[in-house]
Amino acid sequence: EQKLEKLSGAEFDREYTALMVKNHQANIPVFEREASRGSDPDLRQFASSMLPTLKEHLELAQKAQRAVST
Repeated sequence: EQKLEKLSGAEFDREYTALMVKNHQANIPVFEREASRGSDPDLRQFASSMLPTLKEHLELAQKAQRAVST
């Protein structure tokens, strides 16, 4: 994102972690839908296998966001 290119230090950290949280929150439901209702079995399996990783990454991004917000 071009906005990040103009930031540095704590300001960059806050914007970057907010972006990571937002992206993971948006992507997880898409993967959940595909895992449960997708028409392609291979894609359904892929989405299902990626969900734990995406959820873990969301938790890590949220922890990082809290850390840089204080």
